[in-house]
Amino acid sequence: MERAGRVVLWQWWTEGGGGRTGDYVRMQATELVPMLEQRYRLQSEAGARGVMGNRFFAISAADAALEHPDVFGHVAMQSAFTGLGAEHAVFAKLRERAGSSVGFYLDWNRYDERNIDRGWDSAADSRELAALLQDGGYRAEGGEVLDSYGWGGWRNRTDRMLQAMFPVE
Repeated sequence: MERAGRVVLWQWWTEGGGGRTGDYVRMQATELVPMLEQRYRLQSEAGARGVMGNRFFAISAADAALEHPDVFGHVAMQSAFTGLGAEHAVFAKLRERAGSSVGFYLDWNRYDERNIDRGWDSAADSRELAALLQDGGYRAEGGEVLDSYGWGGWRNRTDRMLQAMFPVE
């Protein structure tokens, strides 16, 4: 991105739980999904769709499903990080919309990434989010696991995540 003759680095984290999360979520629901519907034969029911995010984008995924339950009936999150600012609004929505029809899947590694000096801990953030989902009466599956942190561990649990979101009847 270039502005006024100088290069401005795009700060991706603003969409992943920061100040531009709302814009990112709106784009997914109002631009991306309709474009995919034009190109592919997608089921139109929200219950046949899910949105997923890990680390920073876990909050964005939750926000997408809460803001657009008519588009996304399920949300999956792995190793949630709640330190970029948008989590306050998402936590408020979770409290306001307790018992919503949106189904959640959240998992994290007991030894997820943390930085004691900076005061963040993804496992603690995920535990807090799981407690909020439970207290709100949401349909929520997943939980704490002992696995590797990062793509390898998240990929190892993709089958559980998909089975929770889209169970075979």
